[in-house]
Amino acid sequence: MKDNENKTSEYQYLLDMADRLWLQDKFEEALEILDEIPHDCKEYSTSLYMKSMIMGMRGDKENSFNAFKEFIFEEFGPDFVDMDEEYKPIDMNDPEELFYCGLTEFYIFNDYESAIKYFDLSLKLNDNQNEVLRYKALSYAYSGKLKKAIKTIDVLIKIDSDNPAYWNDKGMILSQLNHISKAHKAFDKAIEIEPASIPWTNKGILYYRVDNFDEALECFKKAIKLDSSDIEAIVSLAGLYSKLEDYDAAERYFEMAEKVDEGNIVYLVERGKHLLNQNQFKKSIEYFDRALEIDNELADVLMYKSMALSEMGMDCESEVCFKRAIDLDPDSINIFDEVLIIEE
Repeated sequence: MKDNENKTSEYQYLLDMADRLWLQDKFEEALEILDEIPHDCKEYSTSLYMKSMIMGMRGDKENSFNAFKEFIFEEFGPDFVDMDEEYKPIDMNDPEELFYCGLTEFYIFNDYESAIKYFDLSLKLNDNQNEVLRYKALSYAYSGKLKKAIKTIDVLIKIDSDNPAYWNDKGMILSQLNHISKAHKAFDKAIEIEPASIPWTNKGILYYRVDNFDEALECFKKAIKLDSSDIEAIVSLAGLYSKLEDYDAAERYFEMAEKVDEGNIVYLVERGKHLLNQNQFKKSIEYFDRALEIDNELADVLMYKSMALSEMGMDCESEVCFKRAIDLDPDSINIFDEVLIIEE
């Protein structure tokens, strides 16, 4: 357990502040704030990731490399990265270095096509690398090539059928393909191998999608029982209670989520929707604005904000948000079907 757990909100605030600054190209200020986050808190790993991304954007490849290497070390442990390794030009004959380059493209630049190229080069030199195969499958999934992602994850499962993470990944990809029954079976297999919160949360989300609320509630509760800090399960359960108009239960779980991570973007959006559904328009906008400070291109959030502003009679401001949302994603207009605004 991290020593500074009681300082979570303070350090999350610093992360949020740094995030806003680097989005405004204030790189030096953002880095100075990130330097204030100590090693013994749970936000430290995220601070390393952000440092690497900022340094990469500035063209400082060596320091970006070192920060990202430390991030990988914090996330995956000493067996995953050699901390004594120094920055140098890419060795195209080193499978581990090619894998690292793929991870950089995957995590830092979200360039999944480039990541796949590096993973393929690494696998040509050494095809016995399970993690490389896994990240290749995830890169296919994130780039929308879902059938290729399934084929790749199936190869990995043939190599190691007892790894629950691979079955969970397969369930996630099948969910995106809308193969609901097969996705449930994959999540069930992951749970059978090792009971954990993540596959239970994913099963709950699947049930939620098809309006099977009783099953969804049970899955989210099982996930939280296994991991009381699984914020996705907590927020999903809160959102479901809000949809069912059990606002007291929803509020209890939103308060639980806030204690886990008050800066979590999914939490901010769902709590804003929860307040919107109760006609608390001004307060809902506060949460939507906090989410938009983290990512100002969230079309659905802009649409929710537009709805709240309209209900408050602020038609000009509402129209600005509405047009911005439609420009970002024309399908965002469909959120009008999701939100219940109770007529007086």
